[in-house]
Amino acid sequence: MSFDWNKYFLLAEDIYKNTKKASGDNEATQRTAISRAYYSVFHLSEDNAISNMAYQRPTKNHHSEIILFYKKQMADPNHQELGKLLSTLRFSREKCDYEAGDFGDIKKLLESSILHAKTIKSLL
Repeated sequence: MSFDWNKYFLLAEDIYKNTKKASGDNEATQRTAISRAYYSVFHLSEDNAISNMAYQRPTKNHHSEIILFYKKQMADPNHQELGKLLSTLRFSREKCDYEAGDFGDIKKLLESSILHAKTIKSLL
């Protein structure tokens, strides 16, 4: 049985809803939610491309390659938009996973990450 990548998105969305109500410092939780939102749509996008678009999973650079693959789909503006949103979401995820410094309003970054992930899911 394979893992359902939508469960990562549901976790991210649940964290987002709970942090909207919560007070105090929950930056680690919010960073985690941004990461899970990205990984859910990254895997869903890659699975879609493999199943429906004859995409071949590369041996390295998986993340940048799937983004470029969608951005280059000139016949389908929705796929190009998907690639752009996936790139933006990846950038946010990398900031959360690798940067220790303050990079602004984490709640807003989480909110935009959830919205981007929802949009990507709808474009698939």
